[in-house]
Amino acid sequence: MVYDFIAFTNHAKEKDMVAIMDLSATLSYRDTSSLLLAVSHPKAEGQIGRLVEQVFTLQSAQSKADLSNFLTIAAHAEKNIGKLLDVAGEIDLSFTSTLSVVDTVNFLEAASMPDADIANLTRMGEGLFGQDRSNFFYAAS
Repeated sequence: MVYDFIAFTNHAKEKDMVAIMDLSATLSYRDTSSLLLAVSHPKAEGQIGRLVEQVFTLQSAQSKADLSNFLTIAAHAEKNIGKLLDVAGEIDLSFTSTLSVVDTVNFLEAASMPDADIANLTRMGEGLFGQDRSNFFYAAS
């Protein structure tokens, strides 16, 4: 977690640092760790305000499980944090949070395509496991 914080501070603006620090004070250790991993990627720059907004929305309207699932997905999204934020309201958080990092990246690539059928993509992914699921999401992306 310390490494992620240092990586985050290397590219973050001061207002983003303040927002993340304020937000992390309201989260569990696990959720804070996921949040810091999500914002530590240099591609998160410019998306941090949107990420903080989404987390506040989830904190006020959803269960703690949905918030934790979202932060797990954000941590796995790597360079696709913007794509996650684009489709956040449409994805099944409980399913998507169970994906590996590679599968999450490929799922977000596929889900953010024009005319993507996210419900069908999720349904197909739920029926597959292991390498079959990875191959499906890779092909879909």
